[in-house]
Amino acid sequence: MATPTLIVAGISARLMAEAAARDGYRVIALDAFGDLDTRRASAAWLSIARPDALSIDGSLLLQTLAARARERGVIGWVAGSGFDHAPLWLEQAAERLPLLGTAPAALRALRDPLKWFPLLARLGLAHPPTRFELPAEGVDRSGWLVKDLHASGGWSVRPAEGATRLADSECVQRELLHATPISALFVADGQRAVLVGCQRQLVTTVGALRHVYAGVIGPIVLAPRVLAAIERALAQLVPATQVRGLASLDLLVTDEADEQPIRVLELNARPPGSLALYPHCPLMRAHVDACRGELPSAAMLREGSARGGGAELRGLEIVYARRRVRIGTRAAQDLAARDDAHDLPAAGQSFDAGQPIASLSARGDDVGAVRAALARSREALLADLENPE
Repeated sequence: MATPTLIVAGISARLMAEAAARDGYRVIALDAFGDLDTRRASAAWLSIARPDALSIDGSLLLQTLAARARERGVIGWVAGSGFDHAPLWLEQAAERLPLLGTAPAALRALRDPLKWFPLLARLGLAHPPTRFELPAEGVDRSGWLVKDLHASGGWSVRPAEGATRLADSECVQRELLHATPISALFVADGQRAVLVGCQRQLVTTVGALRHVYAGVIGPIVLAPRVLAAIERALAQLVPATQVRGLASLDLLVTDEADEQPIRVLELNARPPGSLALYPHCPLMRAHVDACRGELPSAAMLREGSARGGGAELRGLEIVYARRRVRIGTRAAQDLAARDDAHDLPAAGQSFDAGQPIASLSARGDDVGAVRAALARSREALLADLENPE
């Protein structure tokens, strides 16, 4: 029997491509970067990006999926990041090739603040104080953030001071300064969820933006009350939202002693970046099976996680350019030779300040050790790229 072919698509498809290849699929990757390791994991790579920006071109996506749907052995496609603002693309693409994931209509509701936050209220799930209009002029806006649910990665989050209007997909949310950002990776079949693990999220400052997603560290151990609160939230949210496949719940851990120790932020119904932390878990296989109604057991996922190295934590950090850099031949070769470098750029590529250059991984006994190792590697890498010999 021929090896089934899985198409993975997003702004960056590297993590999905590598995970799917490990799980035995023949992979076709569609993304904006075409990094060397993405191509290495895939039988074919095709660009679905606009030539002038690192964003998905919907018409190119539809054309590519329609052409690939005619190939023998293609079982469907998986949508990663880059589709939050365009559920119509998902609807049209699903007509050309089966979408293995959450239905576009359900994704649309998850990204509508006027539906998402009332849903949390009905379910009794706490979230940061949220409003759907800007505070009146003259009212102190410090401590409030404008957030766009059609965006991802923290690129839309900005202070409410200076904002003049809100888009339909935006809301204003109180910043909780002393809370810890966590993501919970899970797989769901539309009614039930199995928790894979929890991760500490990393954020960084890029230009004027202070909440840009920078990576994850995990799996971390949480207090029993916090873990129980997360599992209760998933048990309520999955049947209410019809999420299918791999997804992550972003939340804040406020105080383990609180009656409600977590504050829910958003649910990302797609394979998340924390895939990198579970290389021995058959997560893309679990994603496909769950979308077909076969939810994996928690024991099977725990067994896969246990093969990954005991209690040692893994971390992944995205490296953003501090100023414009160009990847020379030697720098590209040096990056490709490193075991801890990923999303590898090709020689000759240039990156403006704020653009992601590559990502780095590290291991350690605790979150602090992993963060320190990632920081050392990041600073050394940027210094090498900014001051080539």
